[in-house]
Amino acid sequence: MTLKAMVPLVALLLSGGCALVDSGTPWESGPFKLHWIDDPGSVSLLQAEGARHFTEVVPAQVFAVGLDARFLVAQQHPGGDPRITHYFVVDRASEQALRLDPARVTGPLTEAEFQLRAKQWGLPPFSKVLAALK
Repeated sequence: MTLKAMVPLVALLLSGGCALVDSGTPWESGPFKLHWIDDPGSVSLLQAEGARHFTEVVPAQVFAVGLDARFLVAQQHPGGDPRITHYFVVDRASEQALRLDPARVTGPLTEAEFQLRAKQWGLPPFSKVLAALK
């Protein structure tokens, strides 16, 4: 096969690969959403920065979230390791800005650190749990 004949074949294969991308959004509220691309186990917490742009607030594997008027809370198994659980607290005042202020994200926290802040700050419960990732 000549190089000229291979160019259209390679272009077809490369463009066809884009159709294989899968994604999902198992939860969203306001500018925040849980989202995955290609792997349903790679759920991240994102915040919208406009119609089509998002910032990752908590990397994968996020498996639980909750929110109230002031705070958003998230649980994460870093690297998908279910033996480790990190907790995050997002001050929702930051959602008014186009970009999330990193200073408004507290975490990763241990369970004990999270429980202490939950009492101090009156944090919301985890209302959305992705059971398959827990």
